Amino acid sequence: MDTPRHCQRCRLPLPEHLSDGTCPSCGSALAPNADTPQAAETPRDADEVFAVDSGDPNLTGTHVPSTMAEERPPKPRPRFVPPDIPNHTDFELIGGGGMGTVYRAIQRPTDRTVAVKVMHPMASSSHLRERFVNEVRAHARISHPGVVPIHEVGECANGPYFTMEYIPGGTLADRIRKGPIEAREAARLIADAADAVAAAHGQGIIHRDLKPSNILLDRDGTVKVTDFGLARHANHDELTQTGIVVGTPSYMSPEQASGEPDQLTAAADIYGLGATLYHLLTGRPPHQRASAAETVRKIATHALAPPRTLVPGLCPILDAVVMKSLARDPRDRYESSSAFAQDLRNWIAGEPTVARPLTLRERLAGGIRRNRVALAAAVLLTLLTVAAAIVRRESDPKRQIIGALEAGRPATIVGESGRPKWHRWLLGEDLFEDTEYGDRATQFRAKRLSLLALLDEPPLDAYRYTVELRMIAGSAGAGTATGNPRYFQGLFFGHQAHRAASGESVDLAFTVEFNEYSPVGGDRQKILSKLRVDAHLPGQGPSPKSPKLITLAPSASFRSTDGGEIPQWRTLVIDVRPTGVVARWRHSDGTEMIVFDMAAERFRQMLASAQANLDDLYGPGVVTLAPWSPRQPLGIMGMQATIAFRNATIEPLKD
Repeated sequence: MDTPRHCQRCRLPLPEHLSDGTCPSCGSALAPNADTPQAAETPRDADEVFAVDSGDPNLTGTHVPSTMAEERPPKPRPRFVPPDIPNHTDFELIGGGGMGTVYRAIQRPTDRTVAVKVMHPMASSSHLRERFVNEVRAHARISHPGVVPIHEVGECANGPYFTMEYIPGGTLADRIRKGPIEAREAARLIADAADAVAAAHGQGIIHRDLKPSNILLDRDGTVKVTDFGLARHANHDELTQTGIVVGTPSYMSPEQASGEPDQLTAAADIYGLGATLYHLLTGRPPHQRASAAETVRKIATHALAPPRTLVPGLCPILDAVVMKSLARDPRDRYESSSAFAQDLRNWIAGEPTVARPLTLRERLAGGIRRNRVALAAAVLLTLLTVAAAIVRRESDPKRQIIGALEAGRPATIVGESGRPKWHRWLLGEDLFEDTEYGDRATQFRAKRLSLLALLDEPPLDAYRYTVELRMIAGSAGAGTATGNPRYFQGLFFGHQAHRAASGESVDLAFTVEFNEYSPVGGDRQKILSKLRVDAHLPGQGPSPKSPKLITLAPSASFRSTDGGEIPQWRTLVIDVRPTGVVARWRHSDGTEMIVFDMAAERFRQMLASAQANLDDLYGPGVVTLAPWSPRQPLGIMGMQATIAFRNATIEPLKD
């Protein structure tokens, strides 16, 4: 069996497993696997009481601990004897500090596991006894889930004691020794501890010794603040005299290190919480020297290195939060421990903090983190919407027609049968129907003037536009075929529309028209080419005030050679170039007749004449016509007739 180790300072036996590398009886730091006290990497967590050494000329104005202010207790007996406390058995030494020893025990008859803190037998002076009693009083006044509750207070042969809830998860000091703590988890732990400290401040209690070993963790990660042995009331402290420094140097605020109890406020606890967070993030306390005196000297004379200097990857916002809690001037720290907790939670949530407001980039990044599920759904929805839009766009007939022309390929606008692939009514109504001859061609009834656009804006300056047309006279209900010469059908190009001051719509289009039922003589029929300018109220036909039609070229005629009862298909072909337009009539035998061959200058002259007529009718500048361009809408026109159409194509022309 291994021989138990003993502390060389107090000679008490040491437990097999130490919670923080210090003697649980006197708080001395112990070397690993040895009994000799040493300056540990993490200074010992026992509370200290120091007197001011004002004789050192190198420490002017600084209160430096040099000797113990209280009388050193006599050496205890060299063997461990568990305390004799009624109804408590199975004592096991689990820790301790400068004021007392902590045991785990079983409370009878409930069999509840409790923690028992018994005052050190050697701490027998009245001041230390009163300080121990003060811990009980301060602790008992605080009711908060984050503060370990006290069960029982009493006196045993060893001295005063109290029992409290046993927290099996160990301390933050134990947790640090297991390895690094993730920044968000560290912030969460200290925010919870700050809530408990806020409850103490609400009762006027200042803890004065916040550090990793005084913050317990339950098995579920719940934080519990304990050890109020150095607590004092915010309004008075009859136990601490001026020039006495109390607390653990490595986590001590500058004003606490000064030994001026009147200067101590709740801000000292905010500093202790910040110092503990500093340790969790960096693996070391903010102040660390080989001795307590050197550590306190560093607090008074050295600027604190930001955590990011030790952990370069630390978030700069969290770094700012820590440094605000550790500000040298208490007025520059958080106004309360609750405000400190809130700023930590704001950082965790990606919200702006008091220590350092978020930049736009950081706010966006935080929003993404907080709403990543919703954002992912929104991104997916956006991608699906975009994909659907792309599919619609690529399957859009108009885009397909334009894409073929831009690629130099001919495009079919209307096939042998069926409706147009794309259309827009410029004048008239959407009255498509199948013809009565069973050929599945499409027709429409033009009660007045109708303009059906088959291509909105040709993407070419040179193209050939071909359509087969068939007129069914008299079906519009405007009189007999031979008695009404106003039956017309044909093609239009170069359309533009304007609104007049009177509210009328002014439509202009160059047209190539023919009338199967207006004989010139014998069986010869009339073909007209015009600049048709019509003014009308929206949804109505041409107005009687419309400018007169302007003839583009002398009327042509053709000889009707087709017979039979079914009207014949007629083919019109228009070649459009920037230099001008050529219109042709294609006979059923494949021969062609030129209707007109007109230079672009002639179109400009016709537009100028039409502009003058419009200025006379509506006033100068009310309706302004655009210059003629090959890239204007084109399609089929009809006037008081039923027009069937098929095999409408457009193909690029080489200049």
